[in-house]
Amino acid sequence: MKKRFRKLKSLVGTDFVISVYRKPLDKFSVEGFVVGVSDKLLLLQAVESHCLHLDGYAILRLSDISSYKVNTSFIPHALRLLGRTPVVPHDIDLSSWSELIASGQRKYPLVQIETEKRRPDCLFIGRVARQSRRIIALKTIDTKGRWDNTEKFALKDITQVRFDDGYMNALSHLVAHRA
Repeated sequence: MKKRFRKLKSLVGTDFVISVYRKPLDKFSVEGFVVGVSDKLLLLQAVESHCLHLDGYAILRLSDISSYKVNTSFIPHALRLLGRTPVVPHDIDLSSWSELIASGQRKYPLVQIETEKRRPDCLFIGRVARQSRRIIALKTIDTKGRWDNTEKFALKDITQVRFDDGYMNALSHLVAHRA
């Protein structure tokens, strides 16, 4: 792990909110509590600062992070006052994208995959249909909660994965209701 990321390990499980920047990959920051870190990946419990809501988990490649900082605004204090504290998910393997996605699928009904360098402004939500050492095939779900195409991704192209956010959970309920 690079020296500039070593502090992240000390933030795991604390109530510090960080802002993560991935320029030029993404012009916006990702906000969250650090709930896991490996030599390759950072696991955040995502914070939607505009509504003071915890919204699932975002996993980012350390190699894409241009900078990060501890959020010193009122947001972390407000989250504490509201009793919204980070939850470290157990049994999530951060050793590689392959292991992360496999362990996440065992715990959560849907996964979101982004390949921002190859397909900016696109995200794919679904369930893993097949997985090899280099490729993942995702059976995607459309915005109406219906199963759609199967998309293939090279693991090396994945830049962000998310689990357990409100949107994916709503889609999961739609799928279950249609079954």
